[in-house]
Amino acid sequence: MVQPDVAEIRKMLQVFDQSSSLSVSQAVRMLKTITRSIAKDPEAFDLLTDPADAEAWRSAGGESYSENQEFTNLLAARWMEVLSRPDFANAGLDKDEVEELQEALLRYAGQIEKSELEFGNREELESKLEELLAAAPEPADSSEDDSEESE
Repeated sequence: MVQPDVAEIRKMLQVFDQSSSLSVSQAVRMLKTITRSIAKDPEAFDLLTDPADAEAWRSAGGESYSENQEFTNLLAARWMEVLSRPDFANAGLDKDEVEELQEALLRYAGQIEKSELEFGNREELESKLEELLAAAPEPADSSEDDSEESE
């Protein structure tokens, strides 16, 4: 069993806090990083421990956010908040990048759920990502003629 690291939990919570006040593209990068880390090893962030025994989570200040096992729902809500921001369309993400984000985020959500944690309303998240994908511009270098000429 991996021992939860109070410093890592505190750092993750700081990134979570910062994600609410940054540009969409910065928030997406930050949220993606912590979501990937949590999906990979929720135990390292003390998210699988019974809330009564989540000492590392408490020591890192996690209880001021939520119970440890509820944090992934809070993270999913932050994702929805960022994905729903009016300036998302101006974040500079094209269809390929939104599709990559969609695939990664749904993969991380699946990994989190396999750990028997919840990740918000999955249907709502999928719907929002589909909406963003449909609205995203085509990639700037999608011309196949260019790739053939460079060979």
